[in-house]
Amino acid sequence: MVLLELNGTLSCRSVVEAKSLEDVLLYLDYWQPDVVVVEEFRLYPWTAKSLGWDSMRPSQIIGAIKAWVSRCGHEVELVEQPASVRKPAQAHTRKMEKSPMFRGKPHARDALRHAVWYTLHRCPKKVMEAGW
Repeated sequence: MVLLELNGTLSCRSVVEAKSLEDVLLYLDYWQPDVVVVEEFRLYPWTAKSLGWDSMRPSQIIGAIKAWVSRCGHEVELVEQPASVRKPAQAHTRKMEKSPMFRGKPHARDALRHAVWYTLHRCPKKVMEAGW
């Protein structure tokens, strides 16, 4: 999980590898984000057999995030993106990913790519003003 702030500049405020569903919800409660960007969960036919008897943890976490968003007292936007945006987004996140806060956190790097991709496409004018 990453927390980005776009306020004059685009900056990474926090990087977390949540270890449990409870951690995810605690961070969301603490951060109180305006926008939550998640990677869509897709069970592809060629991976279905290998996931037999799997608990499908990613889909459970995404479901909990969706429930959190729906029960929020303030307006929160939920954005789902395909996994394919990680690759083109990497061109925009390389500098941030070199930060020590991302060392050994591959899922956080993926989260950063999704968040930056969203920001670049949803708020291009603000991102340009922030000097990206």
